[in-house]
Amino acid sequence: MTQPRLLRFRLTVRVLTPLHIGSGIRYHRDYDFRDEGGTQVRLVDVDRALELLPDQLIPRIADGRIAAALSGELLGRATRAVLPVYGTRAVGQDLLGFIRDGMGRVYLPGSTLKGAFRSALLDAFVQQNRDTVRELVRSGGGPREQAARGVEQRAFDVDVERTRPGGDFPNRDINRWLRLADAFPANEPKMVASEVQVRSDSPRGRQAIPVWVEAVSPGAEFSTTLTITPVEWSPWRELDKGRKELFGSNLLGVLQTWGAALREIELEHWRRHDPDVATNFEGKVPAGEIVFPVGFGTGWVAKTIGRHLRDDRNLMQLLLNRYRLSRSKSPDPGNFPVGHRVVDGPGGWLPMGWVMVSEAQPVQ
Repeated sequence: MTQPRLLRFRLTVRVLTPLHIGSGIRYHRDYDFRDEGGTQVRLVDVDRALELLPDQLIPRIADGRIAAALSGELLGRATRAVLPVYGTRAVGQDLLGFIRDGMGRVYLPGSTLKGAFRSALLDAFVQQNRDTVRELVRSGGGPREQAARGVEQRAFDVDVERTRPGGDFPNRDINRWLRLADAFPANEPKMVASEVQVRSDSPRGRQAIPVWVEAVSPGAEFSTTLTITPVEWSPWRELDKGRKELFGSNLLGVLQTWGAALREIELEHWRRHDPDVATNFEGKVPAGEIVFPVGFGTGWVAKTIGRHLRDDRNLMQLLLNRYRLSRSKSPDPGNFPVGHRVVDGPGGWLPMGWVMVSEAQPVQ
């Protein structure tokens, strides 16, 4: 199969359900933000506030609650952002911040988007090699984080025979020919504060404590560049024909197939457990488009090859016990995972982080 030397596309990624990609920053109520009546959250630039605060007001913040102490003009000048709140509940004690660059701009890391492409490619490989993959998973071991290492090696190592089983292969990883730039807003994104819940199917009926996140609201668009350089990367020439055709012929089609499968899994789950979530999700995430989940809260199925293993009850039982994937002492392999995250968004609760490639234009 002949491969062009260089392919470059300008991709537009549209947010469909509230999206959170964490910065590692945790804002604290009254210290870093104020909950203003459950309708909006005001983020305060603490350093700016300290610069502005007159000496006579310093005693007000002896306990460190700077956001709570500010008012009037001082509060306005020290405000970093005002985030509308979906729903009418009071915001929790902490708010997880969204990732920003050095200039304070919200963006989607290229590594996050590439992770979705990598998951889609791995999913396509597993679909074509189900028996081989299941045997690799069954005979695997080691820590939980490396449970799929043997499958990834078989899928992505250009010359799998040269790498010891379970070893690293960074210089021969097929994904090196795939490059995605950080995605920056094509329009001004609306940032919101949203509650995230874990809805559990556990017979114990216990629910996890809700988490509040700073999220990109649906409708925001981000622009990135996808570059594919298979021929310029010499190990690509050593790749077997089957994987060349699978990984090099229709990358966006592979992404669409993976996303469509995950969409159906979400719909099937919520139709059984909460039809309102299913209806809202189906209306927000259209069929027949290139849709997929990214970021926080997308779940075990989206981040693993688990959807190809769940119909083998014995294999799932083995994995649950080997890697202690469940807190239950006797987990049900036919009902894993028991927890599914939803975020409060337009029209009600929704699965998190779904986006769509709304445009893909070749770049000369």
